[in-house]
Amino acid sequence: MRPTVRGAGSRDLDALLALVEQFQEFERIPYDAAAARHNLAHLLDEPLLGQVLLTELDGQPIGYAILTYGYDLEFGGMDAYLTDLFLVESERDRGIGSWLLGRVEVAAQKVGARALHLMVAPSNQRAHHVYYRAGFRASPRLFLTKLLPG
Repeated sequence: MRPTVRGAGSRDLDALLALVEQFQEFERIPYDAAAARHNLAHLLDEPLLGQVLLTELDGQPIGYAILTYGYDLEFGGMDAYLTDLFLVESERDRGIGSWLLGRVEVAAQKVGARALHLMVAPSNQRAHHVYYRAGFRASPRLFLTKLLPG
């Protein structure tokens, strides 16, 4: 059976949260179940913010990708950020990640994005290989973050 991908909706919240928890554990990101539920539900309810793609195999969720939107004059207008791309361990190293990345690119193009950005942990060499093979390159700029109160 081949994997499928579809836009996720609020009905998929619980299945997605189980995957998000695994992703954050894998990436060593502290997981706050209440905050994750609130923030993911908000994204699913506000399509102008972005979209979530759910990957399934034989009707079972095996991964997801989160695409959010921005706007940058340097890139000619709308751009998109791949904030999460995750597959359960048993489905890795089978080409599904590259396939899902291709579906993310198509989704970004369909909404008019002119550039697709992502961040990857320096230690995640598996992901580096997938992203470089797909044409991603390091930016000449340093990505900086400041957390704002809220």
